Amino acid sequence: MSLCFGVLVTAGATFAGAATPPAAFDQLARRRDNVARPPHSSRRFCSLRVRGCLHAHASVPDSVITRAAAALETTLDTLSLFDLPPPLPDGSRGGGPAFDVYLTPQAVGAASYSDGPPLPHDLDRRSAFGVVSTAAGPACAIASRISRAVAQGAALGLDSGAHEATLSMYGSYVAHLLHPCPLIEAAAIDTVQRRPWRSLLSTSRTQFSGTFLFPAFLDADWGRGVPATVATGLIAASVQHTNIHDMWWHNEPDVFDTLRTNMQLRHLTLADLFTSYAVNRSFVGDRSDGLHIPDTEQFGHFGNIVFEWAIDFTSLPRQLAPLHPVEPTGASYIWLDLAGAKPESEVVLDIHWEDTFVMQWAAVRIDPQGRELGRLLSGGVFGHNHAQLSVANLTGAAAIVVVGTNLGNDDRSKPYDPEDGPPRPVGYTITIHAR
Repeated sequence: MSLCFGVLVTAGATFAGAATPPAAFDQLARRRDNVARPPHSSRRFCSLRVRGCLHAHASVPDSVITRAAAALETTLDTLSLFDLPPPLPDGSRGGGPAFDVYLTPQAVGAASYSDGPPLPHDLDRRSAFGVVSTAAGPACAIASRISRAVAQGAALGLDSGAHEATLSMYGSYVAHLLHPCPLIEAAAIDTVQRRPWRSLLSTSRTQFSGTFLFPAFLDADWGRGVPATVATGLIAASVQHTNIHDMWWHNEPDVFDTLRTNMQLRHLTLADLFTSYAVNRSFVGDRSDGLHIPDTEQFGHFGNIVFEWAIDFTSLPRQLAPLHPVEPTGASYIWLDLAGAKPESEVVLDIHWEDTFVMQWAAVRIDPQGRELGRLLSGGVFGHNHAQLSVANLTGAAAIVVVGTNLGNDDRSKPYDPEDGPPRPVGYTITIHAR
């Protein structure tokens, strides 16, 4: 491994993380003055091949440093192979222009933070540094964390105002591609699939998040075969300018504004995108059919979406309500088993939800092998809180999956932005009957 060892003249210095509680990183992460770099450590390791340096706390074992160094080099190398941007050079910060990763057992997970405030008359593109935990975990944990930190550092070099959850999503996706860690990924996927009603923006940058399914879905639908380029392009296109006197990074436009514009160019809406993603999420893990989000069958039962209700055709009519209200960009799922239904039968869905929200609904016909036969869409109309779907052709169908997606407020004058304030969940009732 082509690493050199350097000693910084900081005798007795303590490593970051101990001086600053991990929670403070998240609280300050979006301030314009941002999170300060940790104090220099007396142990510094820099690559001879790529622009990357490790700063290790005295308590970090040499074996962990060796694995972290290898992961840092391969991550930066692979970003170049994928034609993805590396983190920006940071001048003399950290001892040189290389991307600096600070290894400490006191940190939580892995994350990167921008250097300094916005610059006058310049876009919000700044250098960054990573803070990575050396806490116990599977053997692949360190490589996964290093990859996340590097990916977030690269993203902050494209848009320093990127949202916490966007950084979490992007960093997790790149780590999944470059240094897969099955135990960590299965747990993260299980968390989001068990709580599909949660918003896409419900995670912190320090977390490995199962929301990486969303950029994987974007790559599958829009990509041209090079991983992560869609998500990278969206972050790059969302850059903005923050006034140097502002307290917070000005993250408008954000990734979702850019997505909205791109969907309009395709004569579609952001609602169509979120609904399509919600449907695709139901084909993950054991239910993967190879036609939706690719390579997700590896997650097995950890990838299975949780249904609010699973009911039989013979029990109809039924009126149902969810246990969990749905947050914006989240979804709710109902499974209707068609055993006992005749091909000429018709299933009617009558749905009502709370005023001031927009919801879009899909009824997806599933064949006996678990593959999608087709879908019907309804709802997604501003000012409406009612939708009706009629599934008339049940030939070859073994089940219907009903998917409802919360698309946010119904104020036409202000398109919904998932970053505006805390997510407001919506409740609904659905009546299902046959004729």
